[in-house]
Amino acid sequence: MAAAFLLANGQLYQISSIVFFYGYFTELKYQSLFFLLIFLLFSSTASLSRKLRTDHSKVAIKKSWLVVFLFWILLFLTLASWGSYRVLDAHLDPSSLSILLENGVQLFLHVIDFLGWTLLLGMTLLLLIAIPMSIAFSKSRLMSWPGLQYFSIFIIAMVFVIQWVLPQMWALQPNQRIVLKNGQAYTKESFLEHVKNQRSGLFSHIHSYLIQLISPRPAIVPEDIQVSYQEIISLGDFKNLQDEKITDGHIEKPNVIIILIESLRKDVFSLYGGAQIVMPATEQLFGNKSIVFSDAYSQATHSNYADIPPLSSMYPLRDWVSHYYPESPAYPRLVAHDIFSAMDYQTAIISSQNERWGGMFNYLNTNGLDRFIHAENYRGILNDETFQATDVSGNEQGILLKSTSNMLSKNDRAGKIDDANTVDLIVDWIANTDSSKPFYIYSNLQSSHMPFKVPDSEPRPFSEDEKWAALIQNGYIYGVPEKALTQAYFDTLYYMDKQLSRLFEYLKKTSKLKNTLVVVTADTGVRLSGGFGNAGPVVQDVVQVPLMMKLPESIRSKAEIIDKQIEHVDLLPTILDLLGWAQHPGFQGDSIFSRDENKPLFQLAQAPAAHQYSVIYKNWKLVYDKNIDDYFFEILKGSIEPTPAQRKVMVDYLLGWIVAQLDYYENPELQAKFYPPRISLKKH
Repeated sequence: MAAAFLLANGQLYQISSIVFFYGYFTELKYQSLFFLLIFLLFSSTASLSRKLRTDHSKVAIKKSWLVVFLFWILLFLTLASWGSYRVLDAHLDPSSLSILLENGVQLFLHVIDFLGWTLLLGMTLLLLIAIPMSIAFSKSRLMSWPGLQYFSIFIIAMVFVIQWVLPQMWALQPNQRIVLKNGQAYTKESFLEHVKNQRSGLFSHIHSYLIQLISPRPAIVPEDIQVSYQEIISLGDFKNLQDEKITDGHIEKPNVIIILIESLRKDVFSLYGGAQIVMPATEQLFGNKSIVFSDAYSQATHSNYADIPPLSSMYPLRDWVSHYYPESPAYPRLVAHDIFSAMDYQTAIISSQNERWGGMFNYLNTNGLDRFIHAENYRGILNDETFQATDVSGNEQGILLKSTSNMLSKNDRAGKIDDANTVDLIVDWIANTDSSKPFYIYSNLQSSHMPFKVPDSEPRPFSEDEKWAALIQNGYIYGVPEKALTQAYFDTLYYMDKQLSRLFEYLKKTSKLKNTLVVVTADTGVRLSGGFGNAGPVVQDVVQVPLMMKLPESIRSKAEIIDKQIEHVDLLPTILDLLGWAQHPGFQGDSIFSRDENKPLFQLAQAPAAHQYSVIYKNWKLVYDKNIDDYFFEILKGSIEPTPAQRKVMVDYLLGWIVAQLDYYENPELQAKFYPPRISLKKH
């Protein structure tokens, strides 16, 4: 009986699936269903526990509490799943639960940032302890009415009809119209299948996920695609390549700063056609004597995949489901600071975020790094006594305790470092470098991460309504006007720009700017209309990003606006090309100055909200959506559609890239001898 009730109470919530038949509501109203679910959980829990408590033995009491615990854990997971759907447009599944386990502390801090300690702990205690205890020992006749059990069994039968039969019949109708979602076109059949699997509840979503999990991945590289590998070399061998370059001519060794900004849209800059200046200091720095790439792309829609390619020139696709960077990977790691360290640079990573997210710390923490400061090991002290060499002494418990202290003092940033402090750290580190040697530094700035927080003492020049601004900073975004969200987003970028201006001014005053290559780009963009945020579908607002380079005096003759397409794996090869260095054989990207204009660009999303792979080829984009096992095309420029032959090339490129990447990362023998593959179109 307990199993029957567990199934009934779980499947009952699936009745919500019928709602989408009445108009594809984006914002579904589930309040009445919540009340019905909770009522049945209350009554069945009380009824079962009361029966078990007729025997007052310790075993019976333990069984009673076990039943209570199981039912209420189910309710808690169901509510959590709908909370996930509310935020991410996706229910919990094994993949999202693995993300939770791998990044538990960081996610917990983000939840605290949105809900606050009191609300989160209060809800948890109420749902898991207070209400179950009071219901289990209730003497109400209503709660012990046996008819509720039979009613539950009837409900489960009806839900099975609604959940499994009707959607399948509906999906069999002819494809008579197209439905748009997140800027992507779906046939009615595939859209209804997507809605049934994604919106009708936790259990149908898990069922869909498990079906996808056992479905085979693409296994054969198309015959028109050539896959090639380069042998692994040591950093010493790479340095020898540069020595040969020096023998043949001159190479540059300026300072290099790479700044990756969270969720930075290209249209916040007038350089990219933005309507207003949001980041004046950054605009001024890149206004002249710079290279501005007008058509640049990130490799992914979420940070754990998007942050690494600009620093490694390697694609993030390493698994058919998801990838967490391990501590000692079998595959070769290639990181910018290792390359610069081999050329006698001083190197550092100073990041506002916790680089443990997704295991990125494991990828970035190599011997070529002199200093590694991020949210995990930051203690608010800038002197050398605290940070010696690669300081990785922080731990998950430490960051949690530190963040707790910060939040109680209203200085909370979900466990991140305030960008003002990060810039202080950067300036302090540069000031203490050996002036006779060049330096390389990578920094990740986070102010523009939701919920768009700005310190109370700082101005908010764009927000017109303080009420909306306050709600947004407290994590409330639903029902907030798009204009208010955009203004709050601009405020955070303005605050970040204020901090960057201090770095730029320091470089100018110390005469370092004239010998420094400064790169500013984004991990991803962000949707502010037609949906909100990133870490979802590979839409243009998210994957198209700004990319700007302030050139040192020695190569300023190369300043220009470049319209050629470029992706983040091309950044490191382009920097080396500008400096006159030899390219590393492990790069999967190419310098923009030698990149074939017909070479495709690749993006992906392996996140709870979307599982997609895309290729951009010339003026078109092809996306494969794994959740619905379907492709769709998009015209990026002009109005000319691709020919059948061009569509085939795009499909071949995308399948070839997916299969080649997965084949490599599933083969330890390949990883031991070669770098990840490069693909090209065979010449006939």
